[in-house]
Amino acid sequence: MKIHVSVLFLLITLSLGAQNIAQLDYGGHLTFKPNTTAFLFGDNVKLRKAPDTTSEELALLRIGTEVTLLEITEVSKAINGFNSKWIKIKTDIYEGYLLDTFLSTATFIDLNYVTLINFKRDTTETLHLRLRFYDTQTTQYEEKTYKLPHESIHVAHLGAKGLDALSNILHVNYTPEACGMDSGGRCFFIKNNTIVEALSLYAVSEAGQFWQSEALVFPADDATIGRGHFKFAQEIGTVIDEDSQWYKKTIVERQYQIIEGKITPEFRSAYKN
Repeated sequence: MKIHVSVLFLLITLSLGAQNIAQLDYGGHLTFKPNTTAFLFGDNVKLRKAPDTTSEELALLRIGTEVTLLEITEVSKAINGFNSKWIKIKTDIYEGYLLDTFLSTATFIDLNYVTLINFKRDTTETLHLRLRFYDTQTTQYEEKTYKLPHESIHVAHLGAKGLDALSNILHVNYTPEACGMDSGGRCFFIKNNTIVEALSLYAVSEAGQFWQSEALVFPADDATIGRGHFKFAQEIGTVIDEDSQWYKKTIVERQYQIIEGKITPEFRSAYKN
């Protein structure tokens, strides 16, 4: 039996000055709660007087608008591969209804730049991560979409973690709930509204036979790592005799920097999985 183990990360929910670091667990549906705030993922979203697409239009809401969630209704509409629920919200001026698919599920704000997250399913029911990078000064945004291996994931905005070349690290951790599902994760290194790098990490084990795990360690979490550097740590182990706890391990560690928008030295250039 093959058991996949997710990559371990220190995932913390914090608020640091102008930065809002948020995280979410996604297990097949979007979840919003009343009496909380959210940001618009969609642009020029129609705010309705009632939870119906034929209802009176009260306003057009721009991407990045902060709203307060008042009520999660049971009325839904199929859109982007989901049964999206109507939510009653309020802004500084308006109060009305919109579909939850137009809200960001986790948002990171750094000065004039906002990172917004949402999901969609394609016609084959495959889940995709949607990232929008919104510039509040120009009111322009760019979208990136990434295919996900399954629907059990954890997403966290980590902040810069001591890497001066970045404004945020977005970690997507695959958390399988059954054997045979893909594991590991992906780290997006973000500077303002640009993805500098997207690094894949792996984790897998065969019960009683072997395991492999990978992680990134940042200076904010380990004082032995110089500021501006980060460490890749990989452990591969073989079980020789489980009863006597006889194991053989190989550990690979290497430090990297981000210089002029590129990871130096080239990531994984010196070794293979």
